[in-house]
Amino acid sequence: MTEAQWEIPPLDGAADIARGGRGPGSTLADSRNWAGFGLLGIGGIAAVLAAAASLAGWGQTALFLVVIAVVAVLTGAALVFEQRRKQRQRERSQELNSEVWRQRVPPRV
Repeated sequence: MTEAQWEIPPLDGAADIARGGRGPGSTLADSRNWAGFGLLGIGGIAAVLAAAASLAGWGQTALFLVVIAVVAVLTGAALVFEQRRKQRQRERSQELNSEVWRQRVPPRV
């Protein structure tokens, strides 16, 4: 037998939360992204309505909806990307802080 510590896999097939890191769906689950996703949805709906209004012959309404769609999509994408950038900064800051801590405090023997 070896002296290595054994790792017991989860029995239900669920993700191992002890490993840390961001898993699939974490961007959508983060409530700070919901405003951006909401604006992206509004932009998509406005684009569909603009296409329908254009086919119906309502030119001014279609143009108005296109402007709303473009503004909503650009603003929503900017919000989502900004939150991702901030999250990467937080993770990087935590990594750097933990490295500095390890350098300053020697391990116990």
